Amino acid sequence: MNPGATNRFTTMVAGERSAQSVYLGVVDYAEAFDLQEQIVRRQITGDLPDVLLTLQHPPTITVGVSGNYADVRVDKSFLKSKGVELVKTNRGGKATYHGPGQLVVYPLIELKRFGPGLRDYMALLENVTISVLNECGIQASRVQGKPGVWVEGRKIASIGIRLRRGRTMHGIAVNLTTDLAYFDLFVPCGMPEVRMTSLKCETGTKVDLHDVRKQWIKRFADETRAGVFNVEVEQFLAGLRECETRPLINSR
Repeated sequence: MNPGATNRFTTMVAGERSAQSVYLGVVDYAEAFDLQEQIVRRQITGDLPDVLLTLQHPPTITVGVSGNYADVRVDKSFLKSKGVELVKTNRGGKATYHGPGQLVVYPLIELKRFGPGLRDYMALLENVTISVLNECGIQASRVQGKPGVWVEGRKIASIGIRLRRGRTMHGIAVNLTTDLAYFDLFVPCGMPEVRMTSLKCETGTKVDLHDVRKQWIKRFADETRAGVFNVEVEQFLAGLRECETRPLINSR
């Protein structure tokens, strides 16, 4: 962990901060992206609070703004035969994989309320993940110049962010029981030499995604000194639908 980065982040947090935590289950990538866009539009107009979305995706390869389809080692027809979606997205970074057994966290928050800048925010997501993985029995760390979380040179978590009017989108994906064979279909993060790993591979023990999810949310709350409150998905989506009945004002 990088204590300096954590301290710069936490010392900028003044007073009580709060966010809702919602577990969406398994959601198609495109559907989750549209949901993020919808939420952020309503956060900008003050209709919705900060929220941490946690979820899983079906098998999906995503290519970020600095990546391209040349990083994919197989053609689209092969991916389709394997039930893998291929999506170009607007997050930072290159190509990565999302799939079952992976904890995905999308914090949709107003950055200035939680910290001084994007680099420290990314360090926060990494440090929270490192703390949780360490509690699970593995020595995870950050690597200078290589975003994400690593275990002795093997990558266990990938990170990609986008800012929209000072609000964060996308986030971090942590391999828990992920089938790592999917990473062979493309060049992960634009690094041909990278080796991917998972919590199950590193520990050889049973991994409960919901236990890790709860630990991650708690650690995020501790690191940011924020009150994070669990909201059932039905309640959250009902509130979002209610917002959508009102006209958008100054939402660009």
